Amino acid sequence: MTPPQDPDEPRFDHQFFEGPANPHASVVIPSADGSRGGNVSRLIETLRSQSHVPLEVLIVIGVRPNGRARNRGAERVSGKYVVFLDDDVEVHDRDLLKKIFELLESAPGGIGAVGPSQTLPSNANPFQRRCARELERVHAPEVDTPIESDMVTHACLAMALETYREVGGEHEHLPRGTDPDLRARLRRIGRTILLVPHCSIGHPPPTEMKALVRTAYRNGYGSAQVARHFPDYSLPTASDHLAQAGDSRSILERGVGYLGRSARAVREGKFLRIAYEVAYGAGWGAGTVLDTQRNKLVLKRAAKPFLRALGGMLQARKEQRPALRFLTYHRIADLPGFPLCVSPTEFERQLDWLAAERLLIPFEQAIRVLDGARALERDSVAITFDDGYADNFTEALPRLLKHGADACFFLVTDRIGGLGEFGWVRKLGPPNYHILTWDQAREMKAAGMTIAAHTTRHQRLSALSEMDARECIDGSLRGIAREIGTPTTLFAYPYGRARDFGVRDMHVLENLGVETAFSAIHGAVNRETHRLAIPRIPIDPSDTLKTFQAKARGAFDFLGALRP
Repeated sequence: MTPPQDPDEPRFDHQFFEGPANPHASVVIPSADGSRGGNVSRLIETLRSQSHVPLEVLIVIGVRPNGRARNRGAERVSGKYVVFLDDDVEVHDRDLLKKIFELLESAPGGIGAVGPSQTLPSNANPFQRRCARELERVHAPEVDTPIESDMVTHACLAMALETYREVGGEHEHLPRGTDPDLRARLRRIGRTILLVPHCSIGHPPPTEMKALVRTAYRNGYGSAQVARHFPDYSLPTASDHLAQAGDSRSILERGVGYLGRSARAVREGKFLRIAYEVAYGAGWGAGTVLDTQRNKLVLKRAAKPFLRALGGMLQARKEQRPALRFLTYHRIADLPGFPLCVSPTEFERQLDWLAAERLLIPFEQAIRVLDGARALERDSVAITFDDGYADNFTEALPRLLKHGADACFFLVTDRIGGLGEFGWVRKLGPPNYHILTWDQAREMKAAGMTIAAHTTRHQRLSALSEMDARECIDGSLRGIAREIGTPTTLFAYPYGRARDFGVRDMHVLENLGVETAFSAIHGAVNRETHRLAIPRIPIDPSDTLKTFQAKARGAFDFLGALRP
């Protein structure tokens, strides 16, 4: 029986057009749904009729943002050249690819990327034609000779696959601005960006005012996110063929440029341009003020001193015995303001403090405490990581080893070597969440880390039938045993709150040989703790060092009674 398609699982439609297993060129088309209102099918038929073969085409479905989709596509193709096409473009010329590859091969060492001019599609409506008159970069006429230009965009962009990999592919953290970023990195290594003469593609602008306003708002919001989180990548975009974008600009410089564009649009009576700039400004304001994830972290950080004081008072009223606490991390990454990501510097400070306070114990000893084979003489903590992100290997492991510490890493086994595409992470938006490989997991095991199970695809057990719950748990356990070489009796519940698993799931775990299961219920281990519902203490980027210290000492344990 074929399991149902996981809605969070990316899909790849891989096709070869009359070519060998090693095609000369590869086309990668990112698409949210693999259709784009039927345009993807039309695009495929147009590519089949191209004068250039052999060719392979890969449609990357359901991967966001597009920079991430292009990288995933580039990992799976094998042509000498790669062509990125948006799923809404219209190919006008049967010789488009032939002209592209002829230009790329005319000076392979110096050309970074090439692309055709962008014009209106053949079925453009009057509103779109007006957009072409009033808005920059909507319509660019064909050129007679190859020229260096910032009008080469991912709507249709071609380059040697080796060059793409040389510059590191797309910057997957950027919600907007991947075009100027890629062009800038190519120019830094001495490569040119050329428009291909005598060819164009149709790239549709918004079809109505509502769509234009929505696009402008989204662009403004994305630009604000880049300016706030990645100011070095806040690059301007040239407005015509010959101009080239400069270096990154400050928020003040961008503001002055915005006011200048808006004033010029009013002076020239370009009403669509005025509407675009107003919506763009609103999006920028929202992206600056209404950055949901960042604001949540700010609010949490502001609330934690109060919670720390309240927890301290509650602790003072109780008889204190030595307690064992398991800390939960997800990512160790230098991405300020992003959920789940504790910076490497902060993680090292936390480890330094734990070592100085003699609180940190090996994970194996913590399990012996749970077994009753070891008594606690003082408060103790052990470290766990959920999901298995790649930076657990690159950032967390070296720092753990430096401190003579270890941790237990709970892996989502079917995501190994790929991306954390499960729903709750995708809702967080950029940046990309790479998952470590099996080779890295084996190296971590050899270094003294514990490797354990976290289901196959991060499924919420309470939302599954008993049969499906058993399969995703058992599949994860079998995956660990097969790839790591030793079975595990440890498991962590995805999501892990009390409503995310139940007695049924604990029985399934018991029957599968799991002896210890960890939840996301807040608190320390105590006499009433069920061995298949071990509480943990989450550590996130809103924790200052003082907050972290209070969590490790138990000041936040009371939250376990408040959270469902």
